[in-house]
Parts: sequence; structure tokens; C-alpha cells
Amino acid sequence: MNNLHRELAPISDEAWTQIEEEAARTFKRHLAGRRLVDVAGPSGLDYSAVGRGRVRAIFEGYAAAGIDGIRKASSNPPVALPADVTEYPTAFAQAVSQLRQAGVDGPYSAALSADAYTAVSETSDHGYPVIEHIKRLLTGEIIWAPAIGGAFVLTTRGGDFSLHLGEDLAIGYLSHTDTEVRLYLEETLTFLVLTTEAAVGCTPAARRSRR
Repeated sequence: MNNLHRELAPISDEAWTQIEEEAARTFKRHLAGRRLVDVAGPSGLDYSAVGRGRVRAIFEGYAAAGIDGIRKASSNPPVALPADVTEYPTAFAQAVSQLRQAGVDGPYSAALSADAYTAVSETSDHGYPVIEHIKRLLTGEIIWAPAIGGAFVLTTRGGDFSLHLGEDLAIGYLSHTDTEVRLYLEETLTFLVLTTEAAVGCTPAARRSRR
């Protein structure tokens, strides 16, 4: 941890503990990908890994680190989310059908963007929440994934996606003034799509109507 330069920060040990707890809570809330793929590590700083770069590395990829991401690597045709939120279950059923036709077994889970998750949670079809319709189509989880656009439907049977962690999340010190302290988050990883037919990307809807 010496590379984090924490000893230079005007922060007490107790304050560091509080900062770490809050960072971990917030970080885990936004790490949708880790809940849906196989995770190996953390293996330490000596592990050959790449900079995390962006929160979209798993789903959307990170070209600078040579990570394609699930959307680009998928061999399945994308499914367009409809403008009418009440028709979302049809789109998810189409995605699940593609996975089954490709010989990909479940359980099937879905990651939804913040907009899509809010839309299906707040919209009802004949008095029944749309998100409940979608849950009936899947055998896995529905995950809130604010870093993505649209949605993803993928198998969580294991062995299809692999996230390898080098150094797990760490907080370092940059600088401080009389009024503020600048910190940073650091993590190293690499991500591999091992089965290209194991996921279907859903493109965002142009507009959504709610009832």
C-alpha cells in the first residue's frame, strides 16, 4: 500500500476507515458486472493485469486496455428495447430465446441501465408491474447497472465470462489544501469473454412511455 501515499494525507486512521467503508459500499452498489460473471482474485500487485479504466469495461469494453466487453464480443444479434415499456418482456423473451437456440443453458440474468430499470420498476401493465413480467422470463437476477446503455441478458451458469483481478479496490492520496483533500481509487483487472454466444445485448429505446 506504500504506493498510495496515505501517510502524507492529513487524515486520521479512524477517518480512513470511514472513507474505506463508504467507498466500498458505493463501489459495490455500482459493480453490476461482478454479480454476473466469474471473478478470480484479487491476486495482488504482481498479477499481470490492466488498469480498470472505466466502469463499463465488462459490458461495454475498454479499447485502450484491449478489452472488448460483452456487447462487442457477443455473436448474437442485438435486441432493440421497444419504445413502449410494457413491451419490454417481449424483447427479453426474444433475448432468452436466442440464448436457448444457441445452446446456452441458464440460469439467465439481466443487467438493466438506470433508465431501463426505473422504467420497468415504475410501469404497470394491466395493474401488474412490468419488472415482475420480466422476472417470470428469467431464472436468475435482474441487476441495476447504471454504467451501461440499454440492457444485457446473459447466462450465469459459469465458465462463460471471466474477470481477473490484480489489485482490488484501493484508495490513495493525491494532494491537499487548507480546504480539501484529493484522493483517488485504484484497481487492476482484465476481462475475458470465453463464450461469445452466452449473452445478448439490448440496445436502448429511443423513447419510453409509462402507464
